[in-house]
Amino acid sequence: MSKARQLADLGNQVDDGAITGSNMVINGGMTVAQRGVTSTSSGYQTVDRFYTQEGTSGAVTWSQSSDAPDGFVNSLGIEVTTADSSLATNEYIRIFQNIEGNVSSSLAWGGSGAKPAMLSFWVKSSITGTFGVALQDNVGTTSYLQSYTINSADTWEYKTVYVSPATSGTWPTDNTQSIRLNFSFAMGSQYAQPASSTWYTSGDYRGPDGVTNIMATVGNTFKITGVCLNVGDSAIAFPHESYGDTLAKCQRYYEQIDHHTLYSYAAGNAAGVSGTFAYSPLFYSVKRAAPSITGNGNFVLYDGSDKTVSGVTFQHITPQVASFRLQSTGLAAGRAYKVQFHSSGTRTIQINAEL
Repeated sequence: MSKARQLADLGNQVDDGAITGSNMVINGGMTVAQRGVTSTSSGYQTVDRFYTQEGTSGAVTWSQSSDAPDGFVNSLGIEVTTADSSLATNEYIRIFQNIEGNVSSSLAWGGSGAKPAMLSFWVKSSITGTFGVALQDNVGTTSYLQSYTINSADTWEYKTVYVSPATSGTWPTDNTQSIRLNFSFAMGSQYAQPASSTWYTSGDYRGPDGVTNIMATVGNTFKITGVCLNVGDSAIAFPHESYGDTLAKCQRYYEQIDHHTLYSYAAGNAAGVSGTFAYSPLFYSVKRAAPSITGNGNFVLYDGSDKTVSGVTFQHITPQVASFRLQSTGLAAGRAYKVQFHSSGTRTIQINAEL
């Protein structure tokens, strides 16, 4: 990009009321993957904040990949392991990020003062063809559909998509979901409509029609990174940030406490309240709302010797702290215990406030 073009884009962003360098997509560089680096399941499974969804008769592996364009370290990858060459009308494969209303409120979508947005990203695929993006509102019935073309196989290509202002639809400006940003890699007719520069105001449309079916052949791959959604009619340069800053943003929605070294992590300090129960506060990064908390119960209470925990309950949950009740035997009221992960098995506490 030339210096003159950068200056012109900066002027456009100021005219549009955009904040230079502001990206509404969290973890668009695919650097944070708290849950793991590979999965064959749909859901929040690998790269943070991106929901993977494979709804075909085939199968894929999702992964955080080290294959990335210059200036990036990671991408989110798909590899087809079981083909589905003939999609049913209700079949599809996509990834999406739900964007919080507090993050996207500057777009002012839903009214006469709505502003345009620019979506930009890098893609690489083993097959050429047409692929799609869709932006949907909070209830999924207001949709903006656009397509883009991958011109060269196995080559990183930069894409931009203009998004016209949404003057209708349901776009909360609080801590709930406002925008669902979809990337579609195969789309049955039930969820598709022609790409358009205007918004569809009814129907659950998750991508444009005519999308190339990535599922057609075993071994097909697709990778994406550098995802950026900014206010205005010009794409900004991807705003790189430190891993710590990205992790902190991701932990507003999900945080995983785990460790793989024997006894080396103390989850907290507990106080015995009876012969069978002890309580401990569980602190975590501030979440967008009170999270759901799960633990596998694989804990011990330590006071010089281990006391195996037979049951775990999380109570009085707030966006920043919860009460951690642990059941065991041979405890004493008023006695202090260290809460530790057991020496074997999966040792995690999952704190989830995803949209």
